[in-house]
Amino acid sequence: MIDVSLCRKVLLSAVLISAWQCLSSQAFALDAAAGKPHISIEKQYVAISVTVDPALQPFAALFADCLAEGKAWANKMNSDSAAEWRDNRQSFRGMQWSYDRDYTLRSVAGRYVSVVRSDAWFDGGAHPNQHIDTILWDDAAHTSGSAFARFSPKRPTMVQP
Repeated sequence: MIDVSLCRKVLLSAVLISAWQCLSSQAFALDAAAGKPHISIEKQYVAISVTVDPALQPFAALFADCLAEGKAWANKMNSDSAAEWRDNRQSFRGMQWSYDRDYTLRSVAGRYVSVVRSDAWFDGGAHPNQHIDTILWDDAAHTSGSAFARFSPKRPTMVQP
């Protein structure tokens, strides 16, 4: 026998979780919309945007580095999609491809600034894709590197006898 009250609780939980996810995704979209893209390319076959968090402006060299890297990335995605459009229009299946890159300030600790680089793209596959990376910026030396590489211990190498 099916417990009706349990089914109602499960259904109510699913509805509440769905509503929370919808509201939180709308809030995220509003936050993203507040920071207009610094680079935006819109063509019939592709839409590309690069956004750098305004909170990174006090770190002028980091802001410029993110913007330059984003511009190079946007130009590469644009040329790759233009070549695909020219050579194989069927791969677009009547849809526009999209590429988005966002740089967001995560934290500041002394001279180190942590930035989250988030890439989201749709290039005709079954679903959109996403990649998130953390950039660790040394504000004194004006260099960046992977947070993993900087703080992980060196792994021993195997020596063959």
